[in-house]
Amino acid sequence: MEDLQVENGNFTRIVNKVIDQLAIFPMTHAELCMCLFVIRKTWGFNKKEDMISLTQFEEGTNQSRMTVIKSLKNLQTKNIVIQVKQGDRINGSIWKLNKYYDTWKVVNRDILVKSCIPQGSILSDKKVVYTGIHTKDIIKTNTKTERTLNYLKDIPQEDIEHFRQTFKCDISNIKTKANSLYDYCKAKGRIYKNYKAFLSNALRKDFGERTQPLVIKDEKIIIEKDRTPEEQEIINKGLEKVRQVLKNG
Repeated sequence: MEDLQVENGNFTRIVNKVIDQLAIFPMTHAELCMCLFVIRKTWGFNKKEDMISLTQFEEGTNQSRMTVIKSLKNLQTKNIVIQVKQGDRINGSIWKLNKYYDTWKVVNRDILVKSCIPQGSILSDKKVVYTGIHTKDIIKTNTKTERTLNYLKDIPQEDIEHFRQTFKCDISNIKTKANSLYDYCKAKGRIYKNYKAFLSNALRKDFGERTQPLVIKDEKIIIEKDRTPEEQEIINKGLEKVRQVLKNG
């Protein structure tokens, strides 16, 4: 069984009065979960504040992203949780719990966020929580294969062939890069509109594009000097078949 003894360092130091106030202050179950998770990530590591992504909030509280965003906005309105620094598309926001409970606010329900408001609205203009591209409209349109993260794990064969012919890389390079991007997105909670374009841009950056087309001249193959020996062998075999067809025809 897991060691749960505080004597071995498994504890978080919290002022008793803060716990008392968390127990009686009006808030939803999800909001309380956010408070406890912020405490765990900050005071639990002897820190006053910490960078916490929306994905970490999701996994640490077992709440949906929309619930996380709504709860964090409401907790900021109540002055219980403070966003020290707003995040961006690479780094999460920095959060801390306001331990001065006498400054917490009991807020009328009418001004609290009842649902996740899409960007462009009055509430989203306040930038209480950076939601990146995680809006309802984008999520609803992400139904095609290229717009799902699993695209990086199961790339269609025709796309692999397209990447192989377009960029200076082989199939193993493509799959290695795709796996790396998949792990990055999972770790950072990143979402893109089109994962095929995301992978294509990454391959272009790492390997560059083939600039000269393959041409046949005087029965000799003119290829780029950086084409792999394996590719050259395949091309030579294909050309030999063409010669045989022409000879027999």
